[in-house]
Amino acid sequence: CFAILADECKDQSKREIIGVSLRYVSNGLVKERAVGFVETSDLSAQSIAEKIVEVVSFFALDPDDCVGFSFDGASVMSGNRKGVQALLAKVYKRGMYTHCHSHRLNLVLSTATKSETAFKNMFDSLDQLSTYFSGTKRHAKLMELQKEMRPDKQLSELANSSATRWISWSTSTEKVLNLYYVLLHALRHFQEDRDGETRMQAYGLYGLMHNKQFLFLLVAFNRVFQVVSQATIALQKPSLSCDMVWDILCVSKQCL
Repeated sequence: CFAILADECKDQSKREIIGVSLRYVSNGLVKERAVGFVETSDLSAQSIAEKIVEVVSFFALDPDDCVGFSFDGASVMSGNRKGVQALLAKVYKRGMYTHCHSHRLNLVLSTATKSETAFKNMFDSLDQLSTYFSGTKRHAKLMELQKEMRPDKQLSELANSSATRWISWSTSTEKVLNLYYVLLHALRHFQEDRDGETRMQAYGLYGLMHNKQFLFLLVAFNRVFQVVSQATIALQKPSLSCDMVWDILCVSKQCL
């Protein structure tokens, strides 16, 4: 028996690529193997389903041995009537669709953070800090101050976040906390900059980083991310069973 996993992404040359993996049991051990990457210019459910079938068919597997498929929850993949999973069910009649549990956790937390304006403002502020220090001159100053103030630490850059990958905020939050005093020194430096826009932005960000609510949420969410990151990594292990998924989610809920 086997299950099909697939996802779509862009490669470095901006081509749309569909990656296909198979999940199966060998000698009592669960295995996951990437078995194909195909380019497509058509991201319709019909096209994606055909590409997946094309990859899997190469291995001459019995369709009746397919017991499931797992994707993210995008409507093109999960639609009950015209989604990829519905189209694949016509070929692999015993297959049951499972929405990736790690992705579901990501969506739940993403929705929760949008329920409170203060949370959204905090994450927007992290983005502003990352954007501000992406400029060549400001980035160079940040690196210079790190060498002076943290000579025994590895140089670090602020991380960009992804709206579709909520867990990417974990790295962003942790880095701002680790570089907190370095960032303050850098912003004080740019408060004297000749460029008016650079100077005004530095004043604004400096005041933001002294805001008690921002600091509280920064520390609180860093603790939340420590729990969620462990759960996210655990939910991606190939050897997971359904009862293990349940245990991971229950333990994470208790920790939170």
